[in-house]
Amino acid sequence: MVLDEIQTAIDHREYSKAIEMASTASMQGNYDEAETDAQTIISLEPTISLGYQSLGDVYQIQGKQERAIRAYELGLERVSADEPKYDLMLESKETAAKQNRIGVDFIAKLPVEIVDEIIGFLPQDYKFVCLQVSETWKAKLLTCRRAWRTATVNRIADKAQLMAVIDDIAACVEELTINIDDKQVLNTCLLSMKHGNFVNITTLSLMPTAMGLIDVSLVMPMANAFHQTSTTLTKLVLHHNKGHTPMVLADLLVIFVNLKSLIYITTNRFKDIVGKFPLPRPHNALMDLELYAVHIANDYIIQGLLRHCPELKRLAIVNRCNKRHYYPEQEENDIFHIVDRACKKLKIFKYNIDGREPPRSLRVPDTSGQDLPGLQEVYVMKCVDLQPLFELLRRNTATLKIANLTLCPERPMLITAVMPEYIKLERLEKLAFSHISPRFASLAYQWISKCDTLLHLEISSLYDATRLANALISRSRLASLSFSHFYGRSIASQLARLFRSYAADFQTSGTFEDITLVNCGINDSVLDGLSGIRTLKSITLTSLKGISTTSFTSFFNNLPECTTTISLSWMESITDQHLGAIGRLRSVEAVHLKSLNTVTDDGVYAMVNRAPLLYSLAVIYCKGVSEKAISHARRKVRFVTTY
Repeated sequence: MVLDEIQTAIDHREYSKAIEMASTASMQGNYDEAETDAQTIISLEPTISLGYQSLGDVYQIQGKQERAIRAYELGLERVSADEPKYDLMLESKETAAKQNRIGVDFIAKLPVEIVDEIIGFLPQDYKFVCLQVSETWKAKLLTCRRAWRTATVNRIADKAQLMAVIDDIAACVEELTINIDDKQVLNTCLLSMKHGNFVNITTLSLMPTAMGLIDVSLVMPMANAFHQTSTTLTKLVLHHNKGHTPMVLADLLVIFVNLKSLIYITTNRFKDIVGKFPLPRPHNALMDLELYAVHIANDYIIQGLLRHCPELKRLAIVNRCNKRHYYPEQEENDIFHIVDRACKKLKIFKYNIDGREPPRSLRVPDTSGQDLPGLQEVYVMKCVDLQPLFELLRRNTATLKIANLTLCPERPMLITAVMPEYIKLERLEKLAFSHISPRFASLAYQWISKCDTLLHLEISSLYDATRLANALISRSRLASLSFSHFYGRSIASQLARLFRSYAADFQTSGTFEDITLVNCGINDSVLDGLSGIRTLKSITLTSLKGISTTSFTSFFNNLPECTTTISLSWMESITDQHLGAIGRLRSVEAVHLKSLNTVTDDGVYAMVNRAPLLYSLAVIYCKGVSEKAISHARRKVRFVTTY
């Protein structure tokens, strides 16, 4: 053993050999072993410098200067000043003391990969400050490409720092967002692009504040900047309010030949921002297009744009209303027919719905039918005329997987629409709709009861749940249900009947895993029925004013051990006792709490101390929860969000 060899060396007064063996482990990074060896030498020979020198050196290598100083001082007290190595120990102590005063520049010494990880956690303005600390820091930080991958210019406070470093970080930036009300900063960014500094940029977003600054003097700098980044840019977002249109869609598609995603948002008329089509060559790279404008309906213009982009997979259109001389039903007829004729490879179509659909991981996965021509997802809101919508659905019955329909029952065009007896959607897996008018209800409930592939159902604004409950009970259980804004005399009794049926049939039909109830006029019987379902994994309850504290207590105490996610919002009946019950669930992984005024620190302590697998906690606008409880939660839970 090493210690035996060290003892033998000491017995023979071969101190050099003993030092060499004691230092070997330290040099190899085995600091614990080296420290043990040094302590052993001290215990064997406390009056010679060998052990103290070795122990101090081990601490110095690790950057533990104060410990090193104490080791050297102990040796200086016990070892005779006549010993040959005494002066070396004294010198080592002075070196450690000097290093302790100076400190260690970890940014300069650490590997780039670790520095990149550290800098990535800093706010952007702190990163700018770090660049200006020293030339050493600047050189090191500019090699941290991940830390500068995303840059956002949106505060005047960043102005001086940004102006000083923009050209330095440009080569690292892949995603740039500009939304600052400062013409000088905007011009600086555009000039840096023009000079070819943004060699790796793939995403550029010019938001309303910045776009509002673009006048005649900035049109040419912007055009030059666009031309310089034309080959690397794959996503472009232009968001500007009504007024001057700095660059039309046709020009953008000519410049950015590799553009895959384009989002163009304006309050101008569509004909004023589109430009002249057809262009000499089709744009074969663009797959994702979002358009927000007034009157996106002119048959010739919109058809020319869409036919110029034959590879489109996703199209989102928000037809903003200018009430003067506006005939929306005619525009919808045009839009639905044009999309069907011009976009042969389209998979996702959105009409009058703001925002993006859920990430692919949260939606129905593409499996069977993904290579068939036809739409897979349709999202329609504020539809005035149902006839063209029904025709669109009928032409895509073999491929449609998601149908999200928000209708307007008060519009006269819906009253005169001819309802089809049934449209068989062969692969429908998720159905979402709201405002079910009596005339549309028959078709909607047929989809629910007859679509064997249906797994997920979301319904909003319902006043009679009898037909809904009958349709759901008549078929195999769905995987998820989401009900919001349900009111009426029969709502509570019919939902309670539905959940009791789901609880009784759990061994013979599909697995029901996800329930969402938002702002529904229900009572304790509904929660009692829900508590009998033993397969629930995700539960979201929001603004359920008819549920008592006692019913919530019984519900949380009887939750199945498979429940992993719980979200509770806007309910006075939720107390600390309920959070304690949630903490006793061995399976719970994520909890979201919002606007629960009766919850206090005690409930948070009880939950985070008991839940063994809890890794995500959000506490939003809960007035009774203090920062002290949040700090405690951060020590127990990996991800904690609060404000």
